[in-house]
Amino acid sequence: NPRGIGCDKCHGENGEGKLVATYVHKKEKKSFIGPKINELTFAEFSSAINSRIDGMPRYFLTDKEIKALYLYLQEKRAH
Repeated sequence: NPRGIGCDKCHGENGEGKLVATYVHKKEKKSFIGPKINELTFAEFSSAINSRIDGMPRYFLTDKEIKALYLYLQEKRAH
């Protein structure tokens, strides 16, 4: 949780993905889902964390912070 950023709010405690919200748009029920991130390669993870994709905010994390988050997810996945 570097600098108060809570990845778990959208991606789940272990990066398994999470339903964030449901809503109605133009009379159609929709879902906003934080995708699974715990099976990404480091290159995919790093690229995604520095891009604005499907509602993903940019956090401007340092390389060290990105690596720490990635390793944390890999450790959680191993258990």
